[in-house]
Amino acid sequence: MSNSVKFHFAKVLDVEPSPISCMSLNHTSKKLALFRGGRIGAIEIWDVNHQPLLERVIFELETIDGKPSVESVVWADNNRLFSCGLHGFVVEHDVRTGKLLHKSAATSGSVWCLGVNPTQTVIAAGTEDGFINLFNIEEKMLTYLRVLDRQDGRVLCLQWSPCGRYIGTGSVDSVRLWDVNKGHAVQKLMTGRTKNKETIVWAILVLDDHTIVTGDSRGIVSFWDGRIGVLKYKMQTHKADVLTLRLSSDKSSIYAAGVDPIVLNIAKISGSDKWIKSHPRNIHVNDVMTLETYDNRLFSGGIDTDLAMSSFPPKIIVKYPNIPKYTQFSGSDNAAMLLIKYAKNLTIWKLPMGNSQLTKVLEVESKGAENMFSAAMSQNGSFFAYSVSGAVKVFQISFTLDNDEVLKPSLEKLQFENLIEFSSENQLVHLKFIKDDTLMLLSSSGRFITIAKINQTTNSVCFGDVQELQDTESSYLGVGLVATTASNLCITLDNRIIVYSFNQDFTISKCCSLPTHSALPSSITLHPLKPLVLVTYVDNSVLICNYNDGKIVCQEVVKKKVDDLQPFQGACWSSDGQTAVIFQNDSLFLLEITGDIIEPKRRKKLVSDEHNLRFQIKTCPSKYKYLAYVGGFGTDFVVVEVDPHSILEHLPPAFAKKRFGA
Repeated sequence: MSNSVKFHFAKVLDVEPSPISCMSLNHTSKKLALFRGGRIGAIEIWDVNHQPLLERVIFELETIDGKPSVESVVWADNNRLFSCGLHGFVVEHDVRTGKLLHKSAATSGSVWCLGVNPTQTVIAAGTEDGFINLFNIEEKMLTYLRVLDRQDGRVLCLQWSPCGRYIGTGSVDSVRLWDVNKGHAVQKLMTGRTKNKETIVWAILVLDDHTIVTGDSRGIVSFWDGRIGVLKYKMQTHKADVLTLRLSSDKSSIYAAGVDPIVLNIAKISGSDKWIKSHPRNIHVNDVMTLETYDNRLFSGGIDTDLAMSSFPPKIIVKYPNIPKYTQFSGSDNAAMLLIKYAKNLTIWKLPMGNSQLTKVLEVESKGAENMFSAAMSQNGSFFAYSVSGAVKVFQISFTLDNDEVLKPSLEKLQFENLIEFSSENQLVHLKFIKDDTLMLLSSSGRFITIAKINQTTNSVCFGDVQELQDTESSYLGVGLVATTASNLCITLDNRIIVYSFNQDFTISKCCSLPTHSALPSSITLHPLKPLVLVTYVDNSVLICNYNDGKIVCQEVVKKKVDDLQPFQGACWSSDGQTAVIFQNDSLFLLEITGDIIEPKRRKKLVSDEHNLRFQIKTCPSKYKYLAYVGGFGTDFVVVEVDPHSILEHLPPAFAKKRFGA
């Protein structure tokens, strides 16, 4: 590590446990949707084509008693995402904007489970009162098709048969196989009880040969013959409830997990219809609520909040902790301000030079507990702004010392000289200060942008004209990453990276499109002095391009251990442009430029060719655990960490097992 680089470490993030309760994989787009519960629920969209990368967080969910409720999520054709919950609706989400598109009421009561037929034309919903509702998936909405015969008791789980004619369901003490065309159950299978205690069927699979596989509250996985309605065999796989089952992509394995957190592989004997218990995986420390498979990879999640990816062979287990991805930083050579945006509030911290102790100076909550889409702070720390649905709020902040030399903040909300309106499909979800008194506002799709100028004399904000950016129409998820300097804007649209320039009149013009890469970019950052953009990708590639001509200056793949599949989370430059820090969840990498960036005497940019620069990437010795953010001020860097014990201490007790005859 270079002796000139100094790091300030801060454990200031307040992370509440957000357990993963359900997930669904879109095998076409390779997008994994999962729901995190807790005090503030959200649906996360991950790309799993390479290493898992969080791309979008959807906070706008249907609620019951003011709390988001999601019991199941499923994908349908054309990347459409649906969810259900205790509110009794089947809800469709716009994955591009995060908005709630529409909802359809089910008959009747809470909706516990969803399933889409193999042709992606009909969605089935199982309810509290024993109904299975069928909806046609139309172009822009769901239309009610019909309801199957009512059963006694709630429908807790369901799955369509591969042929699309039957639906298997699980409930208390029974399993049913429904003929969709006839509308009633053709098989009713009784699970039996242990010590006269009811058996709850939590999970179900329907295989190609009409074998029905169930997991229940006794810790038993049962195999039923769906044709004649008899139990073929069963196996005691766990010591507590089996909450989830998943069939592997090649259909040769079934994974089972639950309250007993061991993930057990049940393998099919080649040339037979017999299944046997195979190798277990110790991945989680608490209840495993949901499983999903893609190729040879198994994704699992549960109470301990980690999204885990595992495979065998080779035996690899990688955990992606629940670290907030919305930390934002502002710094200068004389002082540093750290702004942390949560879902519904933000905090501002002050870091004095030469002191690694951060002091929280301000906490702001959104009015009416609205979701904050974005937040930003000016480089001099005088202004900050945040956006909610349909509105942007800008504040001026100043500090004074009281008699006890305690820092006291003073806050003033700025008024708008004029207002702009964005459609509901283009919420202002990306805010960036490009100068201390100039704020950029970018829509979620990336198509629309405007510049706001702060008048410090009148303490007001004036918005410029709304402009439409080029080459942004075809993006699936809209803008992913945003980086700015005083003169340039860089955005990602799926795996494309486009650089724009701010003109003197604050109009926007396109500079170039960078060379595309097969993997998705995980971070982008612009050099403070030269026309260079640093891009990291989820496959460990690091790319530096000159955005004046779009040519590659440096391209390197960082070699990491076989089981180190953590993607790069972010990067930032020092203000002198000599050093950049690239980080992942538990490691720091130092990128140094060989040669001067600035002439020592004139302090002006060199006119030498950027293609002659040399870059070197070093691994920093570290014992970090959960790194959330790295930001630079001057030649120093602030590293924001999450204490893993702060998460674990809020988790409920894990399933207790007797060991060594105790």
